Amino acid sequence: MAAKGVHRRGGQQGVRLMNSVGSRDGQGADGAVAPLRIAIVTQYFWPEVFPINAMAEALAARGHLVDVLTGLPNYPGGTLHPGYGIKGPWSQRHGTIAVKRLPLISRGTGSRLRLAANYVSFAIASFFIAPIRMRGRYDVILANQASPLLGIAGALSLAFTRRHPLVLWIQDLWPESLVIAGVRSGVVRRAMDSMMRYSYHRSAAVMIQSRGFQDHPERYGVATEAIHYVPNWADPVFRPINRDDAMAENAEMPAGFRIVVAGNLGEAQAVHTLVEAARLLKGHPTIRIVVIGDGRMRAWLESEIERLELAPTLIYLGHRSFHSMPAYYAAADALLLMLRREPTMARTIPSRLQAYLACGRPVIAALDGEAQRVVVDAGAGIGVAAEVPEDLAAAIRMMAAATSDELARMAQRAEQCSREEFNSALIVDRVEAVLRDVARASAKGTP
Repeated sequence: MAAKGVHRRGGQQGVRLMNSVGSRDGQGADGAVAPLRIAIVTQYFWPEVFPINAMAEALAARGHLVDVLTGLPNYPGGTLHPGYGIKGPWSQRHGTIAVKRLPLISRGTGSRLRLAANYVSFAIASFFIAPIRMRGRYDVILANQASPLLGIAGALSLAFTRRHPLVLWIQDLWPESLVIAGVRSGVVRRAMDSMMRYSYHRSAAVMIQSRGFQDHPERYGVATEAIHYVPNWADPVFRPINRDDAMAENAEMPAGFRIVVAGNLGEAQAVHTLVEAARLLKGHPTIRIVVIGDGRMRAWLESEIERLELAPTLIYLGHRSFHSMPAYYAAADALLLMLRREPTMARTIPSRLQAYLACGRPVIAALDGEAQRVVVDAGAGIGVAAEVPEDLAAAIRMMAAATSDELARMAQRAEQCSREEFNSALIVDRVEAVLRDVARASAKGTP
C-alpha cells in the first residue's frame, strides 16, 4: 500500500505500532479488531465548518481514538470565533475527540498579505509545535490537505520526528492552485512543487476527493494502488426539508422562481458571471436569484446590484448560519453552483455540491469538469460551462420553465445521487480500511 519512494517503516517503529494495534494483524487477544489511535492535522476544524469535521466525528463514533491538531478558529469571518483569544483555549474536547490548538494570525479582511500571514503562521507553529503537543503514540497520521499546502507542515514534522505513517487526504491541487490565487512567482511555485513532491514521498497512502485528481499523485511517483478515491460527503445537517417546515426562511424569500446561490463569495466562485447573467435576465417577471453567504466579493456584489439596478432579479440576502441553510434550500426552487474556468477547478468537486444534492434540490452546475459531470450524469439538474454568462442565463430560464414534475424528478435524482455516490457510511468504511492497512503495514515494517 506504500507509495513509491516511501521507506524507513521498520525497526523500533514496527514494534511500537504492532503493540498499539493489538497484534500483527490489528486484532486484540480476543480476536476483536482493536481501535486505531489517529492523529489528524488540519488548519481548519470545529467550530469552523469543513469536511474534515465529519470525518473525524465518524471515525471517533466507530470507537477510534482521535486527536486533532488545529489552529484557533477564525474562518470565514476573519476574526477569532467567540470564546477564543490570545489565551486560547489550547485544549478542548469535541465529543470524544481531543482538540489541541495552535496560535496563528487570523485571516482578517482577507487581503492577500493577511491570508499569507494566516497560512504561514499556522505552518510554522504546527511544524515546530506538533511533535510537542502530539506526544502520544499514534498508529497513523491523517493530514487534511485543504488549501494551502502549507497546512500539512505539522503532519510532515510529526511523521518525520515520531516515525508514524502518514496518510494524505488531498482536497486541492498544489502548486496548480497558486495560479488560481494569482501567484506568478516561479520561486514560490518551485518551492510548493518540492513540498508537494516530498509530501507524496512521505505518505503511505493518498486519498483524493475527486476522481479528477488521480493523475496528480501518479505524476509525482505515487503507486496507483496507493491512491484511493475518498470524496467528501454532506454534513448530516443537510437533508431534505419540506417547505412547509421552513416557514420563516420561506417568508424571507421573494415571490417567484427562486434560485439560491449559497456559501463563500470569493474570486473562485465567479461572482462576476452571476452579475452578468442577472443583467441578461433583468426584468424577467418571475426569476429571482437569491445570494446567501459572505466572502471577499460580497461588497463588490452588493455595489454591482445597486449600480446596475439588478433587484429584484438578483438579491443579496446576507449571511445566514450553517444550520439554517437546509431550510433556505427547501425554500428554493433550484440551487446554483459556480466556479471560475480553471483546469484545476475542473478537476475538483466543491463540497457545496454534496450539500445541494443531500437536500434534494435541482442543481444548475455552471462549472467545468468533474462536478458538472456528477450533476448531469445523475440527471439532477442542468450543466453549463464556467464563466459564460449567456449560457448561465439560458440555463436559469430553462430551469424556470421546467414543469413541477420535471423539477420533482431532478430533486429525486439529486437525493439518490447523494445516497449512492456520497454515502457517508461507505466512504468512512473506505477510509477506515485505508488507515488500518497503513497501520498494519507499518507495524509489520513493510517498506
